[in-house]
Amino acid sequence: MSKDKNSGALSLISVLSILAALIAVCAVVIGILVSTGVMNVSWLKVDPSTRSSSSSGEGDVVIRGYEEAGLDEAAVRSVLGNVPFSDTFYSRFFTTYIGRYGVEGVGGIFKIEAYDVYRSKDKYKIITYNNFMQPQRTVVCDGKRVRVSDEVTGNYADYELSDAFSFSAVCPMPDFSVFLTGKYEITDFYIVDGEYNITCRHTDADTTDEVHISSDSGALTYFRTDFGGQRMSEYTLFNYDTSYEFATDEFNVD
Repeated sequence: MSKDKNSGALSLISVLSILAALIAVCAVVIGILVSTGVMNVSWLKVDPSTRSSSSSGEGDVVIRGYEEAGLDEAAVRSVLGNVPFSDTFYSRFFTTYIGRYGVEGVGGIFKIEAYDVYRSKDKYKIITYNNFMQPQRTVVCDGKRVRVSDEVTGNYADYELSDAFSFSAVCPMPDFSVFLTGKYEITDFYIVDGEYNITCRHTDADTTDEVHISSDSGALTYFRTDFGGQRMSEYTLFNYDTSYEFATDEFNVD
């Protein structure tokens, strides 16, 4: 392939990637507008009572409850505790934070951030983007050292790997270690279209979480937290690949 053709192909891929990301961001924004009552799309809603509760193997098959699914609460907790199922993957997801942001907390009613997460066992790289898909921060771990870079100023700092910079501590994916407190309970569970759909409640914090996990890959596909009956944050998976081919310098700190 000539240099011009190669450049054209790369440009097309870049444009398509940006368009796909913008579509995902728009979908998240629409979801927020619907949830806050600004937009009404009742014609898209599905009455839960119309879902099938029998196992036909086709369509929206729903198996409700632990016993029907052949699982007990301990098994469901185990599913949550092992998310993601793989320790080697690439993922892109969006997280929406509901609240007041900006100068003196009046900048808007929500904030959207996007993340690229590369993980290969004890090595990882996490890139944070703003809602315009502009890189803001990069954290890279080569298994021994960690570099934290401010992509806006160009400044960076290096650290020795510690608990504070472990993957679970740094990665913005929701984690369910709160189960260890004994104050987090599973209130509902069902399987639909190959996904675990789990509802959890933290009584002391007055929060309710809706969790969707792929039963095949173990990827967290959707996560939502409500506080006092109002949506507080929402996570939406855009891409998840356990066969991703990392670049040779993917996790370089030098």
